[in-house]
Amino acid sequence: MKIGSSLAKLSLIFSLARQANAALDTGGIHVTAEEMKEILKKERLFRYLEAYPRDFSMGSVGPGDREYLSSNLRKTALTLEGKKLGVERNGLCLLLGYLIELAQRAP
Repeated sequence: MKIGSSLAKLSLIFSLARQANAALDTGGIHVTAEEMKEILKKERLFRYLEAYPRDFSMGSVGPGDREYLSSNLRKTALTLEGKKLGVERNGLCLLLGYLIELAQRAP
C-alpha cells in the first residue's frame, strides 16, 4: 500500500493496531512499556515485530509505509507519556495507545 492519502494512512495504522490487539490476546509477547518506548524511539519496531511472525504479518508493509509509521511512532513516543494514555506496564498496550493517537492525528 502506498502512503499518500489519509485513508491509506488510517488503514495502515489500524492494520497494525488489529495485529497488536490479537497479539495481546494470545499473550505470547512480553514487552514492558519502557522497552516498547525505547524500541519506538530508536525506530526499531519492525525489526522487533519480525521476531514474532505468528502474531505480526509485516510482508505487505513496504519501506515507505514502515518509514511513515516508524517516524510518527517515534515522534509520539518522544512527546506523549504512557501515563496519559492510561498505560504504564504493557508494551503492546502502549503501542496500541500510540497507534490510536496517530489515527486521531492523521490528516
